[in-house]
Amino acid sequence: MRRLALAVVAACSLQTASALAARRPPPPDLTKIYKDTVAANNEPGSAAERPINKQLVAVCGAGGDAGRFIYGYVQRAAQTFESGLKAPRALVGAARGSRALNVCLGTSFILAYADESLVQRCDFRDDEIIKKRLDGCSMVVAPYRMRPQGAVTGTEWSWDLDQAGGESEPFSRICANVQDAAHVIAVAAPADAAA
Repeated sequence: MRRLALAVVAACSLQTASALAARRPPPPDLTKIYKDTVAANNEPGSAAERPINKQLVAVCGAGGDAGRFIYGYVQRAAQTFESGLKAPRALVGAARGSRALNVCLGTSFILAYADESLVQRCDFRDDEIIKKRLDGCSMVVAPYRMRPQGAVTGTEWSWDLDQAGGESEPFSRICANVQDAAHVIAVAAPADAAA
């Protein structure tokens, strides 16, 4: 009698389990959830329209004081899905710019690091090198004025995002060598912005 009761209970529990499995809701539409929650709560233009299509940002003069922090903020922003950004590309004039960038990232942006694939040396006086380094970038952050920080050798210079003085020729070279659809964001000192 007990065996019959256990068999009946087991059969009933199998029928209940299969009935519950049949009523399982369809999987959620993740695109709709993203649009309804994340994109709807942000200000217009604060999130990428299609975050899956990642865009590459280049930061020129990333070895300088301001360039290091701009690169760090762009790198942090690229870590969020909704930004629509890839890991940024840092353009520095010499190896010491790469070292200075990584010191800044390690101390100011905890556990951040820019490896060799993200940092490229660029001579901002040579149009061909600038064009090659900016290839594939949809956005370029460049200072309005840059100055050489000092010669490492006779030909290498480390450029800085300069807040006082400097040359504007590298900025015009950068603007001339970006791709047609790319955007250039100019960082200028308050005196240059007022002029």
